[in-house]
Amino acid sequence: MVQGKWGSHVLTSILAAPEAGFNVKAFFSDTEMADDTGGKPHYGGVDHAIDYAHSHPLDQVWIAMPLSEAERINMLVNELSDVSTDIRLVPDIYGFQAHQSLDQHRRWAIGS
Repeated sequence: MVQGKWGSHVLTSILAAPEAGFNVKAFFSDTEMADDTGGKPHYGGVDHAIDYAHSHPLDQVWIAMPLSEAERINMLVNELSDVSTDIRLVPDIYGFQAHQSLDQHRRWAIGS
């Protein structure tokens, strides 16, 4: 499952390193993805990934979403808890840190 710019970056990085041995079967995103998806099928929004994971044998499910979507990430992990697969979280911590810094700056500006 990929979401937004971070998810697109993770997918592109995986596809650019075939020597790592990952075989992407499908990806899911609620946002438009770059054209460079290596011909991997886009099966719809992130919510469709739950049905896919329950009906296809998978070794791993990667969740590449920004930490600002923590509630949704938690829901996905809970929904996938009964699937016999490893769940890998690849959070966009840099985007989260930038978001947190901006919020903190706003609070300082308002408080001054």
